[in-house]
Amino acid sequence: MPELHVRLEKKMQRILTIVITSGLLSGFCHLSATPIPPSQLDRELVQVVRRTEQTEAVLERVHFALSKMPESIKEKLRQRQIHFVITPTQAEIGNQEGGCGFYPKYRRIVVPETIRGKPIQLARLPIITLHEAGHAYDSIVKGSQNPVFQAAYLSEAGQIPKEMRQTFKHFLQEGNKGPVECFASLFARKYWRDPDALLDALEKHFPQSYRFVQELESTPGNAGQLTAPEAYESDSVKAEQVGGGNRNSPVPHLDVRHTKVDKVLHFATQHYK
Repeated sequence: MPELHVRLEKKMQRILTIVITSGLLSGFCHLSATPIPPSQLDRELVQVVRRTEQTEAVLERVHFALSKMPESIKEKLRQRQIHFVITPTQAEIGNQEGGCGFYPKYRRIVVPETIRGKPIQLARLPIITLHEAGHAYDSIVKGSQNPVFQAAYLSEAGQIPKEMRQTFKHFLQEGNKGPVECFASLFARKYWRDPDALLDALEKHFPQSYRFVQELESTPGNAGQLTAPEAYESDSVKAEQVGGGNRNSPVPHLDVRHTKVDKVLHFATQHYK
């Protein structure tokens, strides 16, 4: 019986891996939901480079994500002049083609309407937006650098079953990149409570890390200065370092690479290395 239990557990882990990497349970983000009128603060946080026929749909998804976040966090972003920038494409603002990304140096979360000629996936855009907002929030409070979070993350990352490590590869990167990406997605999990295969799995396998993120906003002394770009190792920053491109553009371009996890999460930055 114990052996049967182990075999069933491994089978369930393989099924979960297939579900996550195929996106079967991901991305159903209330496309038919009645749009929520954005607050004045939400409107202030979002900038539109140029309007197209896709802009309203993308803008609604971004505002929908912002409606999930508490005013206190959005106020932190506003105070540090961090904005969500909706653009027809990354190329239009001087970047190499790519998807969403947080750029600490320019205090922008860039949301392109089209990625390599294809419209951005609206279904998962709220989760993408929350993930990138998690990077921006992390750059303010330095949550992923906190020793408590680091200890929890390292402990839990070391316990990920072998069968699941490929699925969680993006969150198990070496150095500070793993904790940074894990923090951002746990931030998204905190405010996106609907079922989502990947976020559900992260919450299950990183419970103490998630608890830290849950309690962070209520912990005294979290306010901090915006972290210098070279000190904040999100994948967006790494892309700035390896990408080259037009350094005089408002936002540096992203390195463009793919993995299955990138396509499933559709965090659309395409910087999942």
